[in-house]
Amino acid sequence: IIIHLESPVPIMAQGKGGVPGGPPTQVNKLDNMLGSLQSDLNKLGVQTVAKGVCGACCKPIVGQVVTAMGRTWHPEHFVCTHCQEEIGSRNFFEREGLPYCETDYHNLFSPRCHYCNGPILDKVVTALDRTWHPEHFFCAQCGSFFGPEGFHEKDGKAFCRKDYFDMFAPKCGGCARAILENYISALNSLWHPECFVCRECFTPFVNGSFFEHDGQPYCEVHYHERRGSLCSGCQKPITGRCITAMAKKFHPEHFVCAFCLKQLNKGTFKEQNDKPYCHGCFVKLYLNAKRTNVGGTKMASYFDEHNCEPTNPEEQYRQNALLELARSLMQGLDLFDSGAFDLSDWDQRLPPPAAKIAVQTLTVVIISLEQADKGLKCPVCLLEFEEEESVREMPCKHLFHSGCILPWLGKTNSCPLCRLELPTDNPEYEEFKKDKERRRQREHRLEDLHGSMYT
Repeated sequence: IIIHLESPVPIMAQGKGGVPGGPPTQVNKLDNMLGSLQSDLNKLGVQTVAKGVCGACCKPIVGQVVTAMGRTWHPEHFVCTHCQEEIGSRNFFEREGLPYCETDYHNLFSPRCHYCNGPILDKVVTALDRTWHPEHFFCAQCGSFFGPEGFHEKDGKAFCRKDYFDMFAPKCGGCARAILENYISALNSLWHPECFVCRECFTPFVNGSFFEHDGQPYCEVHYHERRGSLCSGCQKPITGRCITAMAKKFHPEHFVCAFCLKQLNKGTFKEQNDKPYCHGCFVKLYLNAKRTNVGGTKMASYFDEHNCEPTNPEEQYRQNALLELARSLMQGLDLFDSGAFDLSDWDQRLPPPAAKIAVQTLTVVIISLEQADKGLKCPVCLLEFEEEESVREMPCKHLFHSGCILPWLGKTNSCPLCRLELPTDNPEYEEFKKDKERRRQREHRLEDLHGSMYT
């Protein structure tokens, strides 16, 4: 009689065959019972068949058997190599021919997450020479997970692109934001190209030329303004000789009388309302309280006639003087021959008469009803224009009676109100105007040349 006592237990095994960690140090009671049962059956003449030899104790297996790693085991002998707990029907892992329970195997041999130090059982992220749970690999600054752009490393830590550049990228010397791409290196700093501009007017620098003041870039004008080296007359940089007066600086050629524009010397000028004047203009503007009388009658002020206030004494003086001269012509008086004007210099006297062709081609305007209703007056005679009356219009759009403006243009070529000039028939004066323009252009070229030496 053959009695089969095997009662196999299904085991979920993984890995290759091998030898378990070794037999138990003591034979348990079940071994004794099975051994005694087999001995008693043999005495009775009953033959028993062993189902293999236990891989741990090397004794025959009669009863339940565990088959794993290419061998058979007593269930009580198939234990975890580390904790010695019976594996039974649980999953196990094999390493170097030894079985381990799932918990001990992961604790002993699985990669560990650098963040939580726990074993990684499933997906693993390998970065910065470490392993991570996918859910534990995030920006060290903001905690966000990394997108397709990846991450940046600094001191062994991972950062998202935004935080990395905010924290570690060089900062622009202008806006203090991170520089990500193109930059300009200047003044011991880095700059976005669009931020490297004059700190005052925000104008880009031509050909990369700039001026430095207190560690900041400036254009030439604002650099000299910061340093107090701008000419108060032309508002351009002073790079050579200068005159200091009234707590300001001037090019020598630009330190001129505020009224007649005659060049002044530092010690021979009068100051009024923060403006320099030559002695003659200062006396006319501020010391002579009486206006010029013509034919014993006090002349009306331009500003009184037009019900407005002068912006400065120079304007009041110019307007009154021109109108008084025009009215004197209308009354038959010729102040041009009175010796009041120095005829040796065109800068010091009225221009010559207007060209005949310029006078003949002056626009004739017919006064409209609307203009007449507004009480529009001739600035010379102060009489109101009448509807459909023919008047002369200067190129500056000022209107005059023909009898008022034509005598004036027969003496000088400028408008009595705004001094706009008409062409003349005087070759000397026309050449003077051209020469004056050439001098002005030459001065500008010299200033540009001087400026280019410092760029």
